Amino acid sequence: MHPTTYRPRGMPSRHWFALAAAVTSLGSFAVLLAGFDGASPRQWLAPTPYVMELVAHCDAMPQRVDRDHCTRRVVTALRERQQREPMLASR
Repeated sequence: MHPTTYRPRGMPSRHWFALAAAVTSLGSFAVLLAGFDGASPRQWLAPTPYVMELVAHCDAMPQRVDRDHCTRRVVTALRERQQREPMLASR
């Protein structure tokens, strides 16, 4: 028997240690991402037909700068509209 290949019966191989380290790292990363996702504010606009129509108008512009400015104006106007609307209580 070669001395470098000797391993006691109860001792797992190095592959299992690497696998355990990878699983632990990925699990920790998932928990961290979930924490950030839960703490971040939800300020996305729902892709309603009305919103999609407004953005499609912006996408039809030939210059990228114009498209970006138009999209920003649309998003700003819709966010202000949402903030002005009364909040309805849900049961």
